[in-house]
Amino acid sequence: MADNNAASENPHEAKATEILKIIEKYGLNYERTGSWDGFPTFLPVVTGQVKRGESVKMLLPGFPFKSPNNKTKVLGVLPDLGEELALKRLDGIASAIDAVYEHGAEVHITSDGLVYNDLLGVTDETVWNFGQAVREMADSHGLKHLSFLRLWDLLGNTGDFKSKQYYLDHAESIRQELKQRFGDKDFETDMANKSTADMHMTHTKYLEFLEQDLRYNEKHLALSEEDKKANMADTAKEMMGRWKAFSAALASVPTEYVRLSIHDSGGSDKLSMALIPQREKGALGATPWHSTLIVGSDGVFTQLQRHKVDQEKYELVERCGRPYFWREKGASEEVETAMGLLKLS
Repeated sequence: MADNNAASENPHEAKATEILKIIEKYGLNYERTGSWDGFPTFLPVVTGQVKRGESVKMLLPGFPFKSPNNKTKVLGVLPDLGEELALKRLDGIASAIDAVYEHGAEVHITSDGLVYNDLLGVTDETVWNFGQAVREMADSHGLKHLSFLRLWDLLGNTGDFKSKQYYLDHAESIRQELKQRFGDKDFETDMANKSTADMHMTHTKYLEFLEQDLRYNEKHLALSEEDKKANMADTAKEMMGRWKAFSAALASVPTEYVRLSIHDSGGSDKLSMALIPQREKGALGATPWHSTLIVGSDGVFTQLQRHKVDQEKYELVERCGRPYFWREKGASEEVETAMGLLKLS
């Protein structure tokens, strides 16, 4: 009875609680334990937005570029069905909030592509092309709750960054500005002491990715086996330093967000989520830019690196003029059944 009275006395907090209960169900921690430590962290944020009659805003860093290893890992350099499903899942969170809150919700996606691409031999133009294709994908599917931020939006820079040539002319200077303004010059040398548990989980993931991502990098291949290991370790450290700078830039943005993340975490300051629902509850799965997507004859989808796909069982399907996903041979040409799994039960 006391809880009901408290809710009636504070309708803004009651509505914020209802909204956060929707959001938390998309998180790994909730799937694993039935609770999310970030709930009290973000309750004041959402309560304030409700009180002011604003849309609820969520922020996800991600969608950088496809892994440079498109021989054994991904299908190509442009987004495919994996990214399509991920965007629809993110839009679905906001759509679910629309159903209970008149001012709705937004998911802001900020690409971290320019933060790391040079370390992996990925050109700035490749990052641009991927980002534009993701935006076009969202538009073509009517995903109205999604908006996209570039790195310079976080840095407060102005300019014609919708122009590809302007983007390419200024990409390196923007990357350097991020490091100068938000970098911690002592972080890499003292990472063991300065890293949080969440950072160590992220670092472990980086090391896993690098072995595959650098597999066909010419400069990396020219190294001895010992030097290759050292190169991966050094690259991972540099990536972590840049990740920390990027995180600081995100924290400096005045807009208050419910922070979403593609990385595993304790959950106290973010909602870690699988961009594509997994068969195993609480499993993170691979991001679309590190995997390919397979649709089975039963409509269920899974993610695998390209070289692990049984091509005697699955056929490559093209859409939008490019390889898009793998489908089990003899299966229906439609994937609506798989799309249906994006909805929470």
